[in-house]
Amino acid sequence: MIVLVVAAFALQNTVPVTVQLLAWSWQVDAGRLAAAAAGVGGLAVALVLGADDMRLRWQLRRALGRARRLEARLAAVESDRDRLAEAAAAATHPEVREAASAQDRPTG
Repeated sequence: MIVLVVAAFALQNTVPVTVQLLAWSWQVDAGRLAAAAAGVGGLAVALVLGADDMRLRWQLRRALGRARRLEARLAAVESDRDRLAEAAAAATHPEVREAASAQDRPTG
């Protein structure tokens, strides 16, 4: 929609204007000048939004990597917890302890 408005403005405003920038000076149609200004503004907005999008993607990648590391750490802790619970059960129940020690004895 905005592109159509800028195009209509550019087509209807063909009066030449003098543009000066530092030591340079040139004449251009008012419509072309407005279209160029709109284009440069659109590029600036795209760059700012693109940079913000890149920053958010980088933060997301970091957060996902941290989540994976924490999940692996949690799995290791849960494994240790289960192993220690089995060892504690074996230490408190004599029949479990005897069965475990029978498995540890060499046969032969």
